[in-house]
Amino acid sequence: MFKNILFQATKLRNCRQSDYNPKKIIFTTRKNNTMNKMVRTIGYLSLITILIVLSSCKKDPSILKVFVRSENNELVNNAKVVIIGDVNSDPATPEYVDTVQTNSSGFAYFDMESFFSKLGKKETTGYFDVIVKKDTAQGSGYIRCRAHITNVLTVIIEE
Repeated sequence: MFKNILFQATKLRNCRQSDYNPKKIIFTTRKNNTMNKMVRTIGYLSLITILIVLSSCKKDPSILKVFVRSENNELVNNAKVVIIGDVNSDPATPEYVDTVQTNSSGFAYFDMESFFSKLGKKETTGYFDVIVKKDTAQGSGYIRCRAHITNVLTVIIEE
């Protein structure tokens, strides 16, 4: 504030004496300080708002979809799909088993959030053996499943 007053005073020295108005100088500096505080406050509020919005964004879900097709390349409904964590993979996948029936569209939908929530934050990948059975037909596959991504595998069952 003091620097601003000095600046205004030196600026007015070059003017005529009648132009010098100490009330005007003090009013101008108070106005500038108030404006600086207001801009600073708005900046802080904007920064806080941006941080809150970014921290509350949800990440994509971890999904594993297994499409089941017959030898004729037709989608098969009501097939039993089993996924088993491959403990011998590199890096090793923890033990995990889940079973789902395929829907009328011919795919099984696995929500892998429960699997990835048990792992640490650094572990974002799991390897799974997939076994599919429908009546006497069966098939198998292998998939790498990553966190926050929709992972897709197509298994063809043979009789």
